[in-house]
Amino acid sequence: MARAWTSPAARIILDRNARSTVGNALAVARAVRRVRAHEVVLVTSGWHGRRAYVLARAALFRSPTKVTLVTTDERATPTAHLRELACWTVLPFLAVAAARTR
Repeated sequence: MARAWTSPAARIILDRNARSTVGNALAVARAVRRVRAHEVVLVTSGWHGRRAYVLARAALFRSPTKVTLVTTDERATPTAHLRELACWTVLPFLAVAAARTR
């Protein structure tokens, strides 16, 4: 996804350690607070983007930081589609948990 972002940016932070979308969203929130970012641009695949956005917004609950979603045209495999569908079933619980984490 890092190679997909070609626009200028004040700072680019890559999270290479997260093992889940919620883990990545929490890392985004920590980075935003650490660098006092006013805007975050999430770059991910189109099939995964909406869930990533929801979790990032939840992790930044009550933050004025603007979150912009930019998606690539990467295609999901049938397995990825099934995993994404399963993840949406627990999304409300993960979003609440992410919003409570500081």
